[in-house]
Amino acid sequence: MSKKDVLASFRKLLRAGSKCSDYNYRNFILRRIREDFRENKDVAQGQVPALLQAASQQVDYVQRIVTVQNLYAQPNSVMDHLKWVMCYKILKRKQ
Repeated sequence: MSKKDVLASFRKLLRAGSKCSDYNYRNFILRRIREDFRENKDVAQGQVPALLQAASQQVDYVQRIVTVQNLYAQPNSVMDHLKWVMCYKILKRKQ
């Protein structure tokens, strides 16, 4: 397994987690993904295929969580609103 496969798995997990509409769950999922990949960055080459297999199972798990969370989604939180306000202000300054 190459570095390319690991990065593809990482991106796939991040994409799946970022689709969650709930701010708290989304940030929890993304934080756990980053922590898990950082924790396993120095593993031996022999362990990489098993970890990639576990990551592909995690993609399915994250997609199920996101689906359920989006079924019972609450209105956007204040934190989501602040993020968009800050992005808008930054874009206005660049113009």
